[in-house]
Amino acid sequence: MHTKIKENTPSEDTKPQTASEEQKQFEAKAILARIVSELGGTISSWERSAAVVGLWDYADITLNDKTERVGVSGGGVVSINGKPHDPEGNVNDSETSVGASIAAAFPAPETDLDMHIVR
Repeated sequence: MHTKIKENTPSEDTKPQTASEEQKQFEAKAILARIVSELGGTISSWERSAAVVGLWDYADITLNDKTERVGVSGGGVVSINGKPHDPEGNVNDSETSVGASIAAAFPAPETDLDMHIVR
């Protein structure tokens, strides 16, 4: 007996994104774009996930000579390199939590001035 392996494609009963999900996702992308832009980074073009569960869009952030994958859900949650929480454990769904996660994922490079400061 052979079992047919299902391809990883959305099923026929997958719901389309609702207006509310679209709005939450749009707002989360705007928060992310604002923070990354203020820090001098860039975000690549967004790509829709083919996953069956949940609506996610993915892109790459480049900041401080480092690139990480980010995702934004239909619920407005930002995931940075697979982590949907900030360093304190809060869900990345606000400017504060997303900013903390960006700071943790993309530490600023040391400058010559930093090297002269006694800690």
